[in-house]
Parts: sequence; structure tokens; C-alpha cells
Amino acid sequence: MKRDNWKVEEYGIQPTGSSDHCFYCGAKRGGTHKKDCVVRKRTIVMEMKVEIVIEVPEDWNEGMCNFHKNESSWCASNILSTLERMKDKMGCLCEATEFKYIREATEEDEDKHGIHISEEES
Repeated sequence: MKRDNWKVEEYGIQPTGSSDHCFYCGAKRGGTHKKDCVVRKRTIVMEMKVEIVIEVPEDWNEGMCNFHKNESSWCASNILSTLERMKDKMGCLCEATEFKYIREATEEDEDKHGIHISEEES
């Protein structure tokens, strides 16, 4: 979700730089960060696809494997330990992961996922 208020205040002012303008875009304190400034953020919805190897009972077919992960009482948060093991083995998950832009986020998306651009970062 995009915001309109990108006033240059504490966020964007770096201790090693000048205290009267944004370290990244040079806009003066009290003004507005430039359109291409990295301080300006928005939220989007992305799909994350991860290829994993997991154990399942030998007699499960494709339908049972899909049912167990998508419709049963199994919790998707349980996959975090598998991802940690993969990261430990592979060094990172880049080789097994693909991301795809879906759309701009709505306020409802932000509320549902608990992701909000902080007003303090403007």
C-alpha cells in the first residue's frame, strides 16, 4: 500500500551525514523525500514458492500428500524447522525459492499479515 506522507524527519537522517537533509536523497529536513528515495516504501503481495524434500508415508498418493498439507489439521508453521535445516545445509534458500509479484497490498492485507509501513519511518 502506498503512502503520501514522506516528510524528511529523523528517519533517513544518518548520524554520519548531515543532520539537516536525508542521507539517501538529499531532501532537506521538513521537506519531502524525493520519489526515488529508498526511504519511500510501499507494501505488495507476493507469492513464495519453495521446493522442499520431506518424508511421507509410503502408501500416500499425490492426493493424500496434498490433502495432508492443505486441508488436514497439519499447521504450515511446522515447515519452519524444515526450512531451517535446508538453510543450514545449503547456506541459503535462494536455490530452492522463487518469488512472484501478485499485486499492490491493501489495508486489509496489511492488517491480516501484520505488516505496516511505520509512520515513524517517514
